[in-house]
Amino acid sequence: MLNGGCWHPKIKEEFLTCSNDGTVRTWDLNSEKKHKSVFKPRSLQGKRVTPTCCTYSRDGKLIAAACQDGTIQIWDRNLSVSVCAFIFIFTPCDRKRDGQ
Repeated sequence: MLNGGCWHPKIKEEFLTCSNDGTVRTWDLNSEKKHKSVFKPRSLQGKRVTPTCCTYSRDGKLIAAACQDGTIQIWDRNLSVSVCAFIFIFTPCDRKRDGQ
């Protein structure tokens, strides 16, 4: 199942998708190939995680995916499929202070 997608901000023939198969893929409308590149989000333990939404940076050089494990993973779209630039982990904040 497809979870999200968007068009490249500068290259009008390229778009990005993320799906339940655990991949983030770039596609080229002018290419006969199935996809241009594949990014596979992984947890800190190296396990596969499912991307729930994806987007390009404003300049189109980076790809970001929000994943079910609470991470936001960012890749350089021109690098190898296995290179993850950053993993951010978000956890809920406890707003209670001093027993209030």
